Amino acid sequence: MSRRRHHARQSRGPDDKPRPRLTLHPESMDLDANAVARHEGKIVFIRGALARERVTAEVVRSKPRFDVAQTVSIERESALRVRPRCPHFELCGGCSMQHLAPSGQLAVKQRALEDQLKHLAGLRAGQILRPLAGPTGATVTGPGCRCATSSKRAGCW
Repeated sequence: MSRRRHHARQSRGPDDKPRPRLTLHPESMDLDANAVARHEGKIVFIRGALARERVTAEVVRSKPRFDVAQTVSIERESALRVRPRCPHFELCGGCSMQHLAPSGQLAVKQRALEDQLKHLAGLRAGQILRPLAGPTGATVTGPGCRCATSSKRAGCW
């Protein structure tokens, strides 16, 4: 999975058409910290937005099944939006979830793990335990655990 950010502010040539701007209401997040919305039946991945925000975004890439958009403005912020601690957050992309509160980061990662175990291994949790968390207010960075499965068992370390 790539953590590198692709910036929307690329120069346009004289023959390029202006990029469409959309008002979107994302309902979920992907594992790369992009908000996910639907517009006219098509999935739109929105860089820089969070779930349950209302944003204006510019489409930077369009494919038959999905679009990728860059946030231009945020009309309604999520309660989980925080100020990124790193001054290089927008440029680096190494910690793509810094604008999301630690509790939101854990929720995104837990949902992604559950989805992958279900779709790739056919496993469904009988019981969901509280996620492991660091000190209160700690920033969640990088991979916190590695998981492996075999035909007999699954485990994390």
